[in-house]
Parts: sequence; structure tokens; C-alpha cells
Amino acid sequence: KADLTMKEKILAQQSASQNLNLKNDLEQSKKLMSDFIKVCQTMGFKLETESMAMCILTQQTRYDAALDRQHRSQLSQESIEAQNQAEYRRQISEQEALRAQRAAQEAAALQGVMQNMQKSLTPSTRTINCNTFGNNTHCKEY
Repeated sequence: KADLTMKEKILAQQSASQNLNLKNDLEQSKKLMSDFIKVCQTMGFKLETESMAMCILTQQTRYDAALDRQHRSQLSQESIEAQNQAEYRRQISEQEALRAQRAAQEAAALQGVMQNMQKSLTPSTRTINCNTFGNNTHCKEY
């Protein structure tokens, strides 16, 4: 029952919101038509004539074209911004890859230094082999 009540409330809110949007759209349409009529009257057209109807239609077409241009401009701007963001992300990725590469190189160099230090600190095992031939003794170190 609580779920049904909640659903009814949500549907009522959605319906009220849609009704408000429709009412606002209707008011805007009425205002636009009123503005178109005023423009046409200013141009000398008389109400309820074919020429007034053509003038209103022309005004509506111009308005729609302006909205279309504005919409296309906005889409174009959004597209440019998306391209710029993609380029920015690509540059950041490249910088992170370079940092990772430098870190790997530094780690490898440090590992080499550590190995060399370890070799120098570790006593080497040397073998000395000596052979005596008469009065001469010959030794070799391995």
C-alpha cells in the first residue's frame, strides 16, 4: 500500500510538472504569435488577411531558422569543447606514460647501481695456482 501511495505521488508530481511545462509552452507560443502579429502590423499588414497570414508565417520561419542556427552553434561549440577535452586527456595520458617510463628507467639505473655496490662489497673468491719449475715459481690468479 505504501508503494502504491508513493507511486501515485510520483505520478501526480510528474503530471503536475508536465502540465506546468505545457502551460509554459502555450504561454510562450501565444507571446511569440502576438509578437509576430505586432511586427506584421508595424509593416502595414491588416488582421485577418492573406498577406497578414503570409507575414506571420514568414516571421515564424525566420524565428525557427534563428533557433536552428543557435542550436547548431551550441552543438558546434559543445563539439569543439569535447574535442578540446579529449586532446587535454590525451596530453595528460602521454605525460603520465612519460613519467612512468622515466620512473622505470630510474628504477633500472638504481638497481644497476645497487648490484655494482653489492659486487664491490662482496669479497671475491680468488684462486691462486702456483707451479714451480726448477728455480722459477710461476703463479696465476683466477
